[in-house]
Amino acid sequence: MIKQIRQYIRYNLAIGMFVSLVVFSALALDKYINSLDDTANKLETVKINLSRMAAESQKIDILLSRVKTSLMPTDFYTKPAEYQIFKAVDDLKSRFTGADVVVTNIEDKGNVFALPVNITGNLKNYADFANNVGYLAGLKFPFFSINSISLSKKQEKDGTAVSYIISGMIRMPKK
Repeated sequence: MIKQIRQYIRYNLAIGMFVSLVVFSALALDKYINSLDDTANKLETVKINLSRMAAESQKIDILLSRVKTSLMPTDFYTKPAEYQIFKAVDDLKSRFTGADVVVTNIEDKGNVFALPVNITGNLKNYADFANNVGYLAGLKFPFFSINSISLSKKQEKDGTAVSYIISGMIRMPKK
């Protein structure tokens, strides 16, 4: 009888181990299936985001090409940067009539050419002067950065005169 009880206990232990192994496997499989579902959902989200990013990238490329064509001068890619800078100096000379436009050597600053410019003249009409300074600040290609503007009053034979000095730099990106 003890032999039968021992066999019965061993049989029940074996069945209990088998059942616990099946339950443990079922739980592990359920977690694995849930993990696979989460991964599949995340991959689907990544696919959707990638397509959205590609569409946005195309929109950005279109906008950049529009900006290039609208802001860049038409001869930006055909004429050298130095030509653009000297053309800007000629424009400054014609805009600031009666003023001295003094330039030094073109400096190569990595990916930009720079030309220091000093404009000296007598102030005849303040509105024209303000418009000219606004023109300088608004230059797109080549860029003009104003370092300083100084106004000074001088006593002359005819009375008081105001002179100005505009120090700045013309910058043009290399191609």
